[in-house]
Amino acid sequence: MEQEISPNKLKPPQHNRALNRQRLFCLLDRCLEHPVTWISGSAGAGKTTLALSYLQAKGLRPLWYQVDDSDCDLASFFFHLTQLAKQHAPQQSMLPPLTAEYLHGIPVFTRNFTAQFYEHLPAGSVLVFDNFQDAGPDNPLDAILPDFLAAIPPHLHILFLSRRIPPATLSHLLDTAHVQSINWQHLQFTEEEIHDLVGLQDSRPSFSRNEIANLHESTQGWAASLVLMLEHPFDKAQPLINEGHSRERIFEYYANELFHSAGENEKEFLLKTAVLHNIDAEIATAVTGNAESRKILEDLAQHNYFIFKQTGTPDNFQVHPLFRDFLLDTAKQSLGEQL
Repeated sequence: MEQEISPNKLKPPQHNRALNRQRLFCLLDRCLEHPVTWISGSAGAGKTTLALSYLQAKGLRPLWYQVDDSDCDLASFFFHLTQLAKQHAPQQSMLPPLTAEYLHGIPVFTRNFTAQFYEHLPAGSVLVFDNFQDAGPDNPLDAILPDFLAAIPPHLHILFLSRRIPPATLSHLLDTAHVQSINWQHLQFTEEEIHDLVGLQDSRPSFSRNEIANLHESTQGWAASLVLMLEHPFDKAQPLINEGHSRERIFEYYANELFHSAGENEKEFLLKTAVLHNIDAEIATAVTGNAESRKILEDLAQHNYFIFKQTGTPDNFQVHPLFRDFLLDTAKQSLGEQL
C-alpha cells in the first residue's frame, strides 16, 4: 500500500517570541561541536522552544522531523526520511524503501540507507527529531539508533528532543562523546532567567528579588508553569499553587499531558505515593503493596515524569512539588478523603 506524508510531520512548529537563554545557547554551542545532542526533560520543560530559539538566533534552518506513533513502523520512518531528503535534494537519486526482503537485515539496511540519506542533506544542516518518545513505549527506533548515528558526516548535526533520557542503546556513543546530553537539570529556569522571562511580558509589572525567588521555588524552574502563571494576574507574594486560576490551568496541563495517558498501574502507584514528599523505593512498596515499586520509579524517572532520582541515593526519588499537589488533589477525589 502506498504511503502518504503525514501533515506537518516534516515542518517545524510555529515559533512565538521566546527568551533567548544564553546560558543554554553556550551549552548548545559546545554540544554542536559533536555529531549528536540529546535534550531530555519533562513535558513543558521548554525543549522545543529552546531548539527553535537557538537555531533562529544562530541563523540555522532546521530539517524537522516530528516523531509520532506512525514511526513504530520502521518502513514509515524510512519513508518519511526519504521525503525529507527529497525536499532538500530533489535532483538526487531515490533512497531505497524498507521492503520485506530487508526485514531480516535491519542494521545493514540502516547503515546503507543513512550513508545515502546524509549525502542528500545540505551542508551545515541540523536535523531535529522532535518528541522522540512518541514512537511508543517499545520504541523500535531505539534499536537502530547506533547504526543510524554511526557515520554522521562533519557537515551535519542531529538533535533529539525527548521526554526520555537517551536509551541504553546509546551508552557507548555517550561514553565516547559522540552523543552529548542536556537534561532536566540544565533546562530548569534560574532565578535570573525567570526575571528575564517576566521582562518579555509587556504588561507585567516588575518583580522584586524576593518575588522572583518565590516564583522559582514554586515552579522549580519548570517552563510550562511559568508561562501559564504569567499569562494571568496573580498575587506575587503567594506560592504559585495557592492561586486559583493558575492552579486550575497547571492541574489541567498535568491531567491532559501526563496522567490520562499513563497506565492504570502507574496511576494507582502515583496516587498512593502522593502522601510522600520524597519516595523511597522500599517505603513505596510498603505503602502501595506493589512489588515492582522500584522499577516503576526508575521508569518514571527515565521518562522525566516529574519524578527525579536523588543524587547519590539510588532508591530515593523526588516528586516535583506542583505535580505532587496535583496528585494529592486527584487522590482525594478518586481514592477518598482517608489520604
